Amino acid sequence: MKYCPSCGTQIIEGVRYCHECGIDLSTIKIPVRQQHPQQYPMHLPAAFKPPPKKAIIAIILAIISALMLFITGAIPWWSVTVENENEGKTDFTLQEIVVETDHGDNKMDLEAIPDSDLNDVADTTYHMLLISTILMVLAIVFLGLLIWFYYADIHGNIKLFKNILQISMIIAMILILVAPIYYMVAWTQEIDRVSNGTFDTFIGSEEEEGDNTSWGPGVGWILAFGCFILILVTFIHAKKGCEELRRIAPQMLPTN
Repeated sequence: MKYCPSCGTQIIEGVRYCHECGIDLSTIKIPVRQQHPQQYPMHLPAAFKPPPKKAIIAIILAIISALMLFITGAIPWWSVTVENENEGKTDFTLQEIVVETDHGDNKMDLEAIPDSDLNDVADTTYHMLLISTILMVLAIVFLGLLIWFYYADIHGNIKLFKNILQISMIIAMILILVAPIYYMVAWTQEIDRVSNGTFDTFIGSEEEEGDNTSWGPGVGWILAFGCFILILVTFIHAKKGCEELRRIAPQMLPTN
């Protein structure tokens, strides 16, 4: 049995040209005899890669967490409501005071309150949120890189990426948990001093001469704890996502 020396196709006796590659067989002086045809690599489509579902869920949760942190820093953290003939409300964000009136909202800086450190308390809390937001954005970047490495077949020891991802989220969790607790303690002490004992607790109410005054945490303060829970859930999914990537692409992540 004879085979074409170019493509390995079986040669039909009496045929001058190979019917597969078209080579002129008459120019070959010594026929090539092979036990098996010469094998040539075939260009097959790339194998389907299962999507890293847990890693994708983690990056979606991380994006939501970063957005929640951004929103939390922009909405009220403490409010005072006065119920009388002319009901009014004063909201304290981490950057300004918003006084609701019948003619619209009046805004002023926290520094407008004389002889107070309320602005320093709010500013410290705001920077905790800002750092948490930056760390979550960093986590999003590294999660995205891990997923991209998986689909792009970029291999190697990327344990550093995994560690930075997890450390960033842990620090973000700690800061977003400490921020509302610090705010509650420091704000209560300072607002009590500034108001001469009127607001001696973080949450409370008082009725005097027909005016019912109540005060307490705003939506931002409450939402901060929601951010902590969401980042914790994101951290768990990110850890599972890294394990998933290591399982479906063992060459990506080290086992230790």
